[in-house]
Amino acid sequence: IQPAYIKDVINSILASIKLNVNGVKVFDLGGPEPITYNEFIKTYLKIKNKKKIIIYLPEWFVIFATKILSRIFKLIFDLPNFLLPTL
Repeated sequence: IQPAYIKDVINSILASIKLNVNGVKVFDLGGPEPITYNEFIKTYLKIKNKKKIIIYLPEWFVIFATKILSRIFKLIFDLPNFLLPTL
């Protein structure tokens, strides 16, 4: 990923709107160097002075869990109203 400060992005968009250019222009708004998502999370936790355990899950597990959970939620939300508890 290439993180960017949101105010810089907004200011760049506003400045580009004011430009009177013919044709397509490309503006590079990313950070100076790409970093991994892992580096991004570790940097964020360090800045926020948070101590969290990072658990790495294999991709196949995340896909499997997502499919199972989506089926469970589909079953729950597709129930007729009379089967759901009243609020």
